[in-house]
Amino acid sequence: MDDNDKHLVLDKIFRRDKLLPSAVESRPDFSIPIPIPPPPLKKENPFTAAIAKVLLWFRGTPYWEKNLTTLFYGPRSNGKSLHQAKAARSILKWLDDLYLAYPELPQAIMVSNQKFSKTIEEKYLGKRLFYWESIQQLKSCPRPDCWKAEINTTTTTTIANPKLVAKYSKKPLDPKGIPKPAIASKVINHPLHDCYMLIDDAATIIPADGWQDLPVWFRKVFAQAGHNGVHVLANIQDPISCDINFRRYVDLAFKIQKIMGNRRPEAGKPPVRAIWGVYSSREIPADELWKHGDKTEAEIQQEQIDRELQNNLAVQAGQKVVKVVNRNWRKSYHLIRRGDTEIYDTLQNVPAYMPGTMEHIEIVCNNPDCGKIHVRHRVI
Repeated sequence: MDDNDKHLVLDKIFRRDKLLPSAVESRPDFSIPIPIPPPPLKKENPFTAAIAKVLLWFRGTPYWEKNLTTLFYGPRSNGKSLHQAKAARSILKWLDDLYLAYPELPQAIMVSNQKFSKTIEEKYLGKRLFYWESIQQLKSCPRPDCWKAEINTTTTTTIANPKLVAKYSKKPLDPKGIPKPAIASKVINHPLHDCYMLIDDAATIIPADGWQDLPVWFRKVFAQAGHNGVHVLANIQDPISCDINFRRYVDLAFKIQKIMGNRRPEAGKPPVRAIWGVYSSREIPADELWKHGDKTEAEIQQEQIDRELQNNLAVQAGQKVVKVVNRNWRKSYHLIRRGDTEIYDTLQNVPAYMPGTMEHIEIVCNNPDCGKIHVRHRVI
């Protein structure tokens, strides 16, 4: 084919001095989810790992591992946040021992709106401890190198012959020519998983009348906690002040009550010199708490006496008695020491959840010939 024939063919392809859209414009970008490779495994010391496994076996499984949602409740200034901070410190130490015994496992983290001391932050912050202030920060996993993350790789295609584009297109060509194909990558956000979530003063985050204002994905954090390995530890003053839908997800509750101790430190009063005290924690199964309410010790003892009287009357009448073992109601006593109060910020002001954005929802008609779309917005 001579030069004239080539020009005729090109004029037929590029009519009116315009390139075809498929030739001028690059093809649509496409995304390829590529899993992030897991971090390199730590070198395992068989002797150290064996000792750590034996110690873990003797310690047993702690209560925060047996239950997905644990609630601490009680009156104000009775030690709820203190007890939760001590539980968080125990969890961090337990995780250290766990991954000393099993270094090949991907590691769990802790996300908390309760601020801890500088000693704990220097050791764990950004590695195993992450803070959150708004529930929007709980929408995705905060790990910088999570093993479940995916990379979104976008490849941009370009024209193969820049001279041909410059000759038959009215669009000015960059002096450097058409850039080479570029690849842009970013990590795809994925839901929160395999973590311990700490909620300080849960009534400000999940009030009794605010469940409908919470986004659906936040409700799924509790509904699908077992699927994603999320363990929740929360504290509250009165269980009734928190929404009933959240209370139904609670597996175990502890009532915290201060017996004696020093006064609460305040800015307008002299500093407390000697920090001391004793408080109790009474283990309450969640189903008993929600069915029968928060019972006092006197009410529990009276119920036991009434139950024994009914059983004795039934035995005297010749009726068969089926004894039901009481559900724990165990009580423990704990000391308040200065080192415990220095675990976290005792004067921290937890911000309340305020719905500041709206969710855009488009509902499309199932009839393809209709073409109507209903748009609505709801507060999240």
